Amino acid sequence: LRAAEAHLVRADEGGGVAKDELNLLLGEVYLMTGRLPQAKERLAKAGTLMPARLRIGQIAAAQGDASRARSEGEECRQFFATKLQFAPSNVGFRVFLAEAHVLKGEFAQALSVIDDGLVLAPDNAQLRSLRAGVYTQWLAALDRAPNTPPEGTPGVLERGLVAE
Repeated sequence: LRAAEAHLVRADEGGGVAKDELNLLLGEVYLMTGRLPQAKERLAKAGTLMPARLRIGQIAAAQGDASRARSEGEECRQFFATKLQFAPSNVGFRVFLAEAHVLKGEFAQALSVIDDGLVLAPDNAQLRSLRAGVYTQWLAALDRAPNTPPEGTPGVLERGLVAE
């Protein structure tokens, strides 16, 4: 990641590159390395790109801004659902759509998008990993919810275990 970051910073300083894409990539690097302020700054500069908007929503969710997370999630959901209609086998669109559903707290819908992708590509490691992450996030959301029915958590656990 350090080498990628150094290369992107040099490209930024040198000019002549697509700034939105460069800011998105640097934002992703900063996000992966836990530097949220720098990630937010770069992603905001790439705000016309929907993957950047998705990451901004994820940062908002992590910082407790549920309203912003849901808002970004809805815009991204609409965008990537449309993209996926025209390219149903595109794993990237499918991943982004599932992540948008998660931002909105729509875990079952996210899993449906992922499972549909796994029908097309059963051995896709990215989709399988994302599915595990969605179950983990769903369980965490149930733990935080004050009025979760007792059958909620075991049902999600069972569903996750059956999926794998």
